[in-house]
Amino acid sequence: MNLDDQEPILSLGIEDVREAVLAAAKAYDSKSFIIVGRASLAVTMPDADPLLRATMDVDLFPPWDESKAAVWAAADLSIGRLSPFRREHGFYVERVAEWTTRQLLPGWEQRVFTFEVSGIQASAIHPFDLICAKLQAGRTKDRAFVKKALELGVVNLTEIEAFFQEKSGDEALLTTLMQRLNDALDFTEEED
Repeated sequence: MNLDDQEPILSLGIEDVREAVLAAAKAYDSKSFIIVGRASLAVTMPDADPLLRATMDVDLFPPWDESKAAVWAAADLSIGRLSPFRREHGFYVERVAEWTTRQLLPGWEQRVFTFEVSGIQASAIHPFDLICAKLQAGRTKDRAFVKKALELGVVNLTEIEAFFQEKSGDEALLTTLMQRLNDALDFTEEED
């Protein structure tokens, strides 16, 4: 059964992200999370176009704890893709891992937007880092997202190019990012 085909994709807001953080804290017995993916815009740019905040999940992760790995895998069932949480809220929590931040440019930790929910620390990646992650993933849906983010003014082309040049620290990575940025700008709906 593919729930994604049966339910509309929601435009998540800050309250949805807060609900996800609370559920994740309970499920994973953790007091700290990093939020990546589209849902991060609900925190960093809550007034961003709803299309850019449209997602079925809140991608997040707690600090790695080897002793909790088995418990976390079981907890995914309570708030993940096929969970009661999803049936109740219309979206789910996707526990990703710290490796997802490897695609972000140096200093991402200093650019996060931090907030607290009932004593739980949560940090959402900066929009520039989200764009970087989407470009590195390079999927069709990511190119479409980046193009729309630029069109809607979530990020400015000149500023994102300068950001990449300043932060990439590696000529090959800079070349890849700039090429993928150009690919995103050239994206057409026919590619979808």
